[in-house]
Amino acid sequence: MIKKSVILISIFLLLGFASVNAALNCPRNSDEFSEFKSISSAALLEFLADPTKSKLNSNEVSDISSFFDKYKDRWTSADCSEVGTASGETIKSIIEKYTGVVDAGLSCRVENPKWSAQQAVQSTVVSLSVDTPKCKDRDTVKFVVKEKDFTKENDNVQVNPNDGIVLDGKATTTWKVEWQEDLETTPSGPKNDNPPEYYFTASVGSSSVTSGLLFASQCKDADRDGYNDISCGGNDCKDNDGSVHPNAAEACDTKDNDCDLEADEGGICGYDHARRTRFDGAGNIVLLKDNCIGDPDLDLLSLFIRSPALTNSSSGWKAEYGRYDFNADGKIDLRDFFVLGGRIEGFDLDKDNYDTTRCHNDCNDKNKNVNPGSAEVCDGGDNNCDKKVDYAFSLGDLDNTCGQSKWVSTGQTKWVTVNYACQQTELREWQYANSFCEEGVGCKSQNTASRWYETGNTRNINDGATCHNTYCSGSSLRYDFKCSGGQCLGKTGSCSSSDFCSGSYRFFGG
Repeated sequence: MIKKSVILISIFLLLGFASVNAALNCPRNSDEFSEFKSISSAALLEFLADPTKSKLNSNEVSDISSFFDKYKDRWTSADCSEVGTASGETIKSIIEKYTGVVDAGLSCRVENPKWSAQQAVQSTVVSLSVDTPKCKDRDTVKFVVKEKDFTKENDNVQVNPNDGIVLDGKATTTWKVEWQEDLETTPSGPKNDNPPEYYFTASVGSSSVTSGLLFASQCKDADRDGYNDISCGGNDCKDNDGSVHPNAAEACDTKDNDCDLEADEGGICGYDHARRTRFDGAGNIVLLKDNCIGDPDLDLLSLFIRSPALTNSSSGWKAEYGRYDFNADGKIDLRDFFVLGGRIEGFDLDKDNYDTTRCHNDCNDKNKNVNPGSAEVCDGGDNNCDKKVDYAFSLGDLDNTCGQSKWVSTGQTKWVTVNYACQQTELREWQYANSFCEEGVGCKSQNTASRWYETGNTRNINDGATCHNTYCSGSSLRYDFKCSGGQCLGKTGSCSSSDFCSGSYRFFGG
């Protein structure tokens, strides 16, 4: 219950304060200072006269009185969406409760619906938007699209847009335009009312609004190959050629037959010396083809070399090693549209059909057995120019040991972690102090072993290291390197430590 002294003071202030006629963010029947003062005064007097018959309870009366006192000298700063501390209600809702008049203009609402376009082609994406005055950011607005009919109920679309989220006084969503045959029954018979026309409704709470019409046009398949033109949202990159579409087989014809932005890919025209078959490009793919990769289109422009001893006539060209020498300096000149000056120079001294340019990447031009097309062998060298030495990929071997067994130091080992994030190592060899890597699986996940690993035969034992049970880990399978006082001291002594010896070795096999 409000103290009478507080209420009487509030009445005095309400009745005695001069009006300043300033608007505020309140219901229209109380948006003037004088109007709010009158309503607040009447509510106070009604409560004092008989609280049981008052439209407002004591907390609500207290809140509008406090609100008046707070903003009486700065009425333009007042905001009736403020929540009263006593009632937990907004000042707006208290005023509306007392007057019985709800001002919808101060509630979250939608208005001004708009399409991003008045006409759109089938399968294109359009935007739908509404203004959302008095709504809060992150409020949700529901959008529903309908196809308008004139003689029957409007049709639902196949896929409605997602709800829009209010941000800065606006809610927006998108919709992919559909094509619906607009056939209607009329007294004179069936009528084709194409093109279809669409409208949308947007709603939040009790507020709803309907948009104008969007006229749809159909995406055509001009060559009738079952694929619509790319210009209207389809995936046929050449809609005037029935042999070109995403499901067509690639042919050696300089065309992008399957609409993947590549021409003559997949080895359809053969291979170059480095076995490259993919020629990326966009637009006019043939012009953007990089001739330094060989002769994919069989036009022979990349298959000749000119001997310095011959003239500069056409008879001076001969087929040899798929190279040519334009300036007769003994160096191979590769025509390259992506290099300033149009050509790059390289050598093929070992005559293995791989030169030293970036196209063919012969990393050892003095050895015909070393080039990108060679097989890796166990000889201590990089045979195929991939910057890796002595790995046997076919055996799942990636540690440069030719698939053979190898001694690897374990370091101080505790729980064993299978760490596939490690570098390339031999099968189950130790990589870090507490981890090892299994070979041939790509090193992409982790597991933790549930048991200790014995170290097996050893090459050395570090004196002073900790032990496992009564023996030095890293000793032979008989554990004949014993521990003394918790430390490894050769073959004598004993210990009770639970750790392996640091510096031991483990042989896992190749």
